[in-house]
Amino acid sequence: MGRLADKLRDLLSGIRGAQVRSVWRLIFMLILPLAVMIALADGILIPKVRPRYIEARRGTPVQVKLFLVQDSQDSVPVTYTGTVIPAQRASISSKVMAQVDEVNFQAGSRVHQGELLIGLKANDLQAQAAQAEAQVSSARAGLNQARVAYQEARTDFDRYRSLYLSGAISQYDYQHARDKTAEEKAAVSQAEADLATDRADYAYADAMVGYTGIYAPFSGIIVKKEVNVGDMAVQGEELCVEESGPYRLEVPVPESYESRITAGSSVLVDIPAGDAQFSGVVTRVVPAVSPGSMTYQVKILLPDSLPVKSGMYGSATFTAGTARDIFIPDTAVIKWGDFDGVFVDDHGVATLNYVTMGQTVGDRVQVLSGLSANQKVVTDPYNLEDGEKIVGGIDQ
Repeated sequence: MGRLADKLRDLLSGIRGAQVRSVWRLIFMLILPLAVMIALADGILIPKVRPRYIEARRGTPVQVKLFLVQDSQDSVPVTYTGTVIPAQRASISSKVMAQVDEVNFQAGSRVHQGELLIGLKANDLQAQAAQAEAQVSSARAGLNQARVAYQEARTDFDRYRSLYLSGAISQYDYQHARDKTAEEKAAVSQAEADLATDRADYAYADAMVGYTGIYAPFSGIIVKKEVNVGDMAVQGEELCVEESGPYRLEVPVPESYESRITAGSSVLVDIPAGDAQFSGVVTRVVPAVSPGSMTYQVKILLPDSLPVKSGMYGSATFTAGTARDIFIPDTAVIKWGDFDGVFVDDHGVATLNYVTMGQTVGDRVQVLSGLSANQKVVTDPYNLEDGEKIVGGIDQ
């Protein structure tokens, strides 16, 4: 660096005026950055760590608390969330298009099976039914006339056939009588078909009149009202919703637990909105597995006294049998983004192990991989570094 400064002074002493400014510009733009880079590379501007500092830190054991890893064969609780569902739920709509004439309920009303909920104006439908009934009467009269005409044609044909066989009439007259009989028979068949069609039309029109009264399909509570007097009821459009208990909590459970959660299994139920926690029993397990979520439905009957409504959130904690698991204190786990790790006591040296975590139960977490029985993990790994010497006792 000294020789470089001397050369710069010699160079500057021979330059005057505008040349001096050009040289200084050159120094700041090219030579000075180059000098800084050389200084950095040589370590001139970077304070050096005393070598003995790291050695001293690694040489002095850090006092820690340890936990002895053990296998546990205990009941494994698993918790899943579900929805409160009624035993029966009906979306009630109209089968005909007609104006609403009466509504006999409000949202929250309790109704009984067969009770008239909604009445529709039936004038137009009754007129159509009367017209269809008149068509039936007309078709019936037409059928009677056709049968009479056919009987007369049949009698004439029998007489013409006798005359033809005796040679009293020509073959033309005989064939004409035969064709006439066939025509009248076809007319009877057509009249019968017309009567059947008109009867079907009348039955349909009469049924439509019957649909102007909408009745409760079962005893329950109206939980949704979407209709008022004067509205136009459209075929298939929801008018109200009725529900009835008992209510149940339906919980989707992964298929891996299918053999361990069965009807009769005990379950701890929590309904936050109803401020209710109680022990229940699984009443039914739907055997079909949903292909999208790979879960099956578990149904838990709720007490009649529980103030719940359909759609409420609830959780169910099952005891899914026993399994050999490793659980450690949650304070032992160190997180780096998406990675989890623990410090293991490896003959007095803290060694970092990456682990795969499972479920959390209280202040313990399940370790699925990365640890084995009889290892000792550090439960207070604060400011601990990989490779440091440690000392401590086991605190279970």
